[in-house]
Amino acid sequence: MIKIAIVEDDVNDAAVLEKFLGDYAESSGEMFNITKFANGMQFITEYRGGYDIVFMDIEMPTLNGLDSARKLREVDSAVIIIFVTNLARYAINGYEVSALDYVLKPIKYPSFSLKIKKAVEQCKKRSAGRISIRTRNGVNSFPADSIIYVESRGHNITYHTEHGDFPMYGTMKEVEGSLPEPRFFRCNSYYIVNLSFVTGCVRNEVQLANGETIAVSRARKKQMLEALQSFFISGGGGGVINDYFNQFVGVAELCGRGVDSRAARRLPPAEATVFRSPQHSFVPCALPCQRRAAADGQKVC
Repeated sequence: MIKIAIVEDDVNDAAVLEKFLGDYAESSGEMFNITKFANGMQFITEYRGGYDIVFMDIEMPTLNGLDSARKLREVDSAVIIIFVTNLARYAINGYEVSALDYVLKPIKYPSFSLKIKKAVEQCKKRSAGRISIRTRNGVNSFPADSIIYVESRGHNITYHTEHGDFPMYGTMKEVEGSLPEPRFFRCNSYYIVNLSFVTGCVRNEVQLANGETIAVSRARKKQMLEALQSFFISGGGGGVINDYFNQFVGVAELCGRGVDSRAARRLPPAEATVFRSPQHSFVPCALPCQRRAAADGQKVC
């Protein structure tokens, strides 16, 4: 579902835009959720984020389209803007607000369909693998794979990412539904972890690449280990660990006993021969199906 805002003071032009969006949705199979605003001031005042595309009329009373777009960019740098205007020269300054395109009045469907197609394609590229959330400072968008973990305290949600922490108001159920599987796993009532940042699994805790540890509830421990095992076998973990994973002794035990794979992610293959945990060390087999004794008394299955 693509959320679209129409900001247009002319009722007839707003109706045409809405109709053409419906026609395009019917012919393309896209699904649009459309909201109309009578002017720029109403749009900016009521803006709460969440829109993918905004059709913005340029000539509007009180707050014109360009000024409305400037204010919009102060709180949302990602939403796609398409100006609607009588004269192309009015849209020249669209570059100031990174507008994607403009639609000339009177609006004709053939031209409009090309514009909306381009916007939809760009919208899909931007949203693929990205998370957009509304915070007290505006709308923030970041790659899902940059999320280290998500924390819940009541209805206060915090996304801990490689780019910083982003607090918002919501529920863990909503967060779970927005995150791509199988990369993310809910290890207890308060935390969802990104499995690609898990560097170790010891007892009832997972160790993360940022040095933090997150508790795993007893009820979810088995599922957590299975999720980790499946994720790394499928190549989701990235780095050297995937090159070696299928050569390890006892994949299930590797997760169950606790393995610190940080060395595997940071070292080149030639050096990543032993993966140490606080309790055990594991050595890659010569062949995937072989087991061999480890030198110097290092433990193998």
